[in-house]
Amino acid sequence: MHAGVVDGEHNDVAWQRLGASSAIAWFVLLLGNFAVVPIPPGIDDSTSAIAAYFSNNDGRMQLNAVLGALSGIALLWFAGYLRQSIQRVGGSEMFSSIVFGSAVIFALLNALRPMFFLTLAMVAHQVEGSADAVFRAVYDLHTVFNGVIGIAAAAFLATVGIAMRRGELAQRWLGSFGLLAALLALIAGIAEFYATSAPDLASGINVAAILTIAVWFVVAGGVIWFRPQPRSTRGSPP
Repeated sequence: MHAGVVDGEHNDVAWQRLGASSAIAWFVLLLGNFAVVPIPPGIDDSTSAIAAYFSNNDGRMQLNAVLGALSGIALLWFAGYLRQSIQRVGGSEMFSSIVFGSAVIFALLNALRPMFFLTLAMVAHQVEGSADAVFRAVYDLHTVFNGVIGIAAAAFLATVGIAMRRGELAQRWLGSFGLLAALLALIAGIAEFYATSAPDLASGINVAAILTIAVWFVVAGGVIWFRPQPRSTRGSPP
């Protein structure tokens, strides 16, 4: 019996460290995205300049798409960890489903985001005549998609932050940090919808939000790794 309890605790710690590793993996893959992809043209740049950017960096866009897909997988693993962690401490089933659902949506959008740049890189050498307008529309759609991702990230971080503040995940101070990151992500997402009016402001807010979210992920991964949660005894037989 004692050995079974020890094995169960060992499995709990191993599972939590897998969840921590997935959060850190997302952070590393995000750094990889920034290292691979040069700074893209502004939304007010000419279509020819945008086409030249993608034509000259098609190989980088392919690698960026791979890294994006892997980051989506990492987030899915993290989503599974978060859901189980809330349930294992006796948290609300409904709330754990909300956290899981928001994480899955964020993961899918995160994985799909590089596909816009990959598509543009594949067709950049064909831009001429009527295709010029379509190419430009796809690039502008990528900016709008960034706004949607920002709002999805805000929903995910807010629900996780609330779970942490409720004592169902990690540390309460980390939940406060998550709520701050959620607020910045929401502001950045909304700012993307106004990028044509104030491109520099939208870009600055976006960078601040991404950096804050990235730091939250790596800190969350570190906290979960070094301070795994004990299993709740709520509802256990005497």
